[in-house]
Parts: sequence; structure tokens; C-alpha cells
Amino acid sequence: IKIARDDEEEEITTSTTFIFALLLFSGTIVAVVAQAVASLIGDLSRRKPLWKAAFNVSQTTVALAAAGALLEGLAGVPRVAGLPFGTSDIPAILLSAGVFFLANNALAGAALALAQRLPIVRYLREDFAFQALTTGVLLALSLIVVVVADFSPLLVPLLTLPVIAVYR
Repeated sequence: IKIARDDEEEEITTSTTFIFALLLFSGTIVAVVAQAVASLIGDLSRRKPLWKAAFNVSQTTVALAAAGALLEGLAGVPRVAGLPFGTSDIPAILLSAGVFFLANNALAGAALALAQRLPIVRYLREDFAFQALTTGVLLALSLIVVVVADFSPLLVPLLTLPVIAVYR
């Protein structure tokens, strides 16, 4: 999704919603593998340089691994039957989402700041509110994806419509 921002256009991907939902529903390894494959396919099909595709995979893998380790440490491994988490796990889910956001945002922001020859901390601080808002919406919708997937995985693709609508 492309969003006009100041005099530039920012590209936001809805994959954050679905990859974090996959982390919640199926665990860290499944989420990391699915994210890596989807990211590589997406980046290479858009003819991004191989180094950018590799960075994108690595960045999100580190963020997912950190979030998954925290989640599994606090809430335990996902349950086998039914919804993987209960209401008592909400603090762990929120902390995990926060770790995912911070790690993902810090890695991407540092790379962008270096590419633009800007101070990293200043770049991260100036971009923080926008990134927190957009990522917060995407991560909050992850819980809805988990509930819908538990009911019927066939309905999950329909959730892209409200995610896109949020940005419009």
C-alpha cells in the first residue's frame, strides 16, 4: 500500500499482519520460513537487487525470532487444539508484538538512515510515530486473523480488504 507522506511516497506492506498471525498460530519456525519464502518471491518478482531481498529476509527473520522467543518464553508453545492462546496470554502477545516492532523498525530504520547518510538515532526518532501507528494497526489485526483462521482458514484472504481499507 502506498501512502503519501510529506513529499515522498511510503510503501507499507500488509504482510506484517499475516506473518505475526502465523507466528501466533503456528509458531516461530513456520512464521520465519513462510516470511522468508514470501519475501524472496515478492522482492525478486519486483526485480529488487539480491542484496535488498537478502536484507529484507534477514531483517524480518531477526524480528520474528526475537518476538517468537519472547512469546514462547512467556506464554509457552502454541496450543495444539483450538486457538493457540487464551486471554491470560494477552500481555505476552502485546510484549511480543512490541519486540517485533522495535526490532524490525530499528533494523530497517538503521539501514535507511545509513543509505541516506543520516544519523541513525535521529532518523529512528523522527520516523517512530509514523512507524508505530502503521505497524500497531497491522499487528492488532493479527489477532483477528488468528481467530478467523481458527474458524476457517478459507476466510483469511478476505481480511486483506479491511487491512487495505484502514489505510485508505
